[in-house]
Amino acid sequence: MNFRLIFYVVGNFLKYFGFLMLIPAVISLIHGDNELFAFILTSFATTTTGYILEIITKKAAVLKEIKRQEGFLIAALCWVLACLFGSLPYLLLSVFSHPVDAIFESFSGFTTTGATVLSEIESLPHGILFYRSFTQWLGGMGIIILAIAILPRLSVGGMHYTLGILILSSYKKPLEVFRLPLIYATIIGLVISAVEYEIPITIGRSIELLGDISIPAMMFALGYKLSELKLTKIWLSFLFGSMRIFLGFFLGIFFVRLFRLEGISAMVMILQSSMPPAVFNFVLAEKYKKDSETVASIIMAGTIVSLITIPLILTYLLDF
Repeated sequence: MNFRLIFYVVGNFLKYFGFLMLIPAVISLIHGDNELFAFILTSFATTTTGYILEIITKKAAVLKEIKRQEGFLIAALCWVLACLFGSLPYLLLSVFSHPVDAIFESFSGFTTTGATVLSEIESLPHGILFYRSFTQWLGGMGIIILAIAILPRLSVGGMHYTLGILILSSYKKPLEVFRLPLIYATIIGLVISAVEYEIPITIGRSIELLGDISIPAMMFALGYKLSELKLTKIWLSFLFGSMRIFLGFFLGIFFVRLFRLEGISAMVMILQSSMPPAVFNFVLAEKYKKDSETVASIIMAGTIVSLITIPLILTYLLDF
């Protein structure tokens, strides 16, 4: 395993990751908060570390290929270091009295688990509030960017599970649906719920962790396909990605009216219907060899569009 090359790529990642820390600093500056210095110092420490690693291992840059094992180690190191450096603002601003809490909060954000040890979130400064949300966004989207940067060098080339499977298999294999583990998992889940059986915490937690791992794995594969994307397909990707969101929004309103939903149920229906294309579309397209490159591009484009549409939809729902 070529550790010089591994740390060269990790250093390159930290270098750019450090610059992202300046975005919360801008938010702090706009609101006149006092945590500006903490974000600037974090950015400086992260970027400097990245530059040092890059300079020390510069000779490794001449290599053009990374083995699979090295690629996985790079991804793991990037995640861990991002979380550790990401805990610095919490430590510098004394948001937590114990370093472990700061590290936990950072890991929670970058892994998008949503857990928190904060008790009075509303009382925090604007910069920290933005930073917490920003880490979750980076956790969801950053894995794609990381994959785009790394995987080209690796030398590796509901309706989704029912009607979608039939379409992708060209209706030639109608029983293909029953080969999916999700079908059996759903049946088992319904049985467990019906008999009110309480799953042991050790088993339940293990299954939950496996589920959390699957999302980054799919996003990593998605990033690999995005690295092969041709520029000529970008306009088509944004078109279909936007159509998915807007059509979903109006269909959500239609079903709310149809089933006479009210309150939280109606809001959840509309919001869920307005989500961008799911990453499962890419997994299925890849499995059935149906132009997964274009599907990956549509998912990415739809996610970018959703950064604008979701706040607008939430604003609409507040007055719904």
